[in-house]
Amino acid sequence: MLYLTEFHSVWLLLALLLGGIIGWLSFLQEKPGWSRAGWLSIGIPAFLIGLAVAAFKLLPGEAGYWLDLGLLFFGAYIIGCLFGSLLHGLFAGHAEPVAAVGTAAAGAAAAAAIPARQAVQRVAPVPTGVSHPGKQPPALASKDPADKDDLKLIKGIGPRNEAILNGLGIHTFRQIAAWTPEEAEWMGHHMAFPGRIERELWIDQAKVLSAGGETEHSRAVRAGLPASDKPMDHTDIAKLKSGLPQVLDRVEGEDRHEGRRPFGMTKPQGIADDLKLINGIGRQNEARLHGLGIWHFSQIAAWNRDNIDWIGSYLAFPGRIDREKWVDQARVLANGGTTEFAERVKRGEVASSEDDGSKGQNNIVRIKP
Repeated sequence: MLYLTEFHSVWLLLALLLGGIIGWLSFLQEKPGWSRAGWLSIGIPAFLIGLAVAAFKLLPGEAGYWLDLGLLFFGAYIIGCLFGSLLHGLFAGHAEPVAAVGTAAAGAAAAAAIPARQAVQRVAPVPTGVSHPGKQPPALASKDPADKDDLKLIKGIGPRNEAILNGLGIHTFRQIAAWTPEEAEWMGHHMAFPGRIERELWIDQAKVLSAGGETEHSRAVRAGLPASDKPMDHTDIAKLKSGLPQVLDRVEGEDRHEGRRPFGMTKPQGIADDLKLINGIGRQNEARLHGLGIWHFSQIAAWNRDNIDWIGSYLAFPGRIDREKWVDQARVLANGGTTEFAERVKRGEVASSEDDGSKGQNNIVRIKP
């Protein structure tokens, strides 16, 4: 084949260059059809078979000539792809997360979707085949949960980072909000940017969003701003930190109740909603919810099964939130709708008792017109 190499040297260099470009782009885009595991698993065996056919001269004459020429070009192309991919990995430092996405997607269980407001079912972390400092966060049992969140509402998470997180079984704000320092450390190393999660306040942002709150960035993304994976500079981080709502860390006696306390905020975002528009919430219950940092309909609308159980136990009426459909009412009100009960409250036809809660299920006193 040496004479073919000399005769077609320019074209071989072009094939090598083309392979390098394709290898670089395939690494960057992370598309399954272009991935290293995809085209190499087909290309290399085909190349080896062709080499064997050429070595034993199983195709004589003109057919053998074209086979030799094709192998040269194909070999140059594959070598270019390998070098392009390796060079991009060395410069960008992202080889590991790309592999993790493919591994996680292949290993995620095909479980049924979790119904809305169900307790978050966590399972063992998705195997990645790599070791990092810290501890890998747990995954969700479902590959595509019904109540998955748009993680791009967290500043610092764009389409690429969201895909990596989803591949590891991370689909909700609550999961990120619950990360320990060790889990954040592991994830930062796995995504090839140690310390960035802490610097960019991913966990704090997730706590606000999981509580039904909003950040300046989440509002902008909902309004159409494209989310970016680009790291934030010091100015962006300072701006984010100054505008981020403060979340209540803990409340007294929190661990005495079943379920999980919903994250609350130290003060409302703007004007607090009138929670008494929800049938079942009177003056005392509203005051106690305020003490937990619950100020808005959107926060109650975001409660899941664990949150409902905890609040029911904390307010000393397990099961009542479900019976009175607080979450369903809150969803309607949070979306700008109304209910018959809310309209009656606005017209002054319903009053809350002074000792709200002392009358059990009949804590709301209805005033006949």
